[in-house]
Amino acid sequence: MSSSVTALGYSASEAKAALVPLNYELKAEDDEVIVEVECCGVCHSDLHIIDNDWGFLQYPVVVGHEVIGKVIYAGARTPPQITVGTRVGVGHLSRTCESCEFCLEGDGALCLNPTPTAMKPHSGGFSSHVVAQSKWAFPIPDALSSTEAAPLLCGGITTFAPLLAYDVKPGDRVGVIG
Repeated sequence: MSSSVTALGYSASEAKAALVPLNYELKAEDDEVIVEVECCGVCHSDLHIIDNDWGFLQYPVVVGHEVIGKVIYAGARTPPQITVGTRVGVGHLSRTCESCEFCLEGDGALCLNPTPTAMKPHSGGFSSHVVAQSKWAFPIPDALSSTEAAPLLCGGITTFAPLLAYDVKPGDRVGVIG
């Protein structure tokens, strides 16, 4: 398999525009994977991106950051647990800089120079394919269906991460708002 692929995505060409088909080329670096998308969840952030509610987006844009699919290309620096055919999930991040203080300390989720999956042109999961740095492509267990796994890549991790960060134990009382 080649390190590039022609993708078919559904893109907004400008703020508040309807999604329309768009063909574009994706190329993977040696630490990246190309994922053939099986399904993608829908998050309210996708609407914010389409409408440019945050005021800094580039168009055209293909949204979707709750992506599940199979790896069809794995770069030479991809870890051995991710190979062609591995079912993976790609969430909000598709690449981190690996050089800022947070990346160097192992906190890539706080990267100062990230590449979000759905905010750069031609990258989100409302597409046939996505490209992600292999460290942000997570193997999905067979026991979990793709449609059940996809929402865990945004709302699921947003809710679960603080439980880990604050060492919540069984029997502790927590509140989840949103």
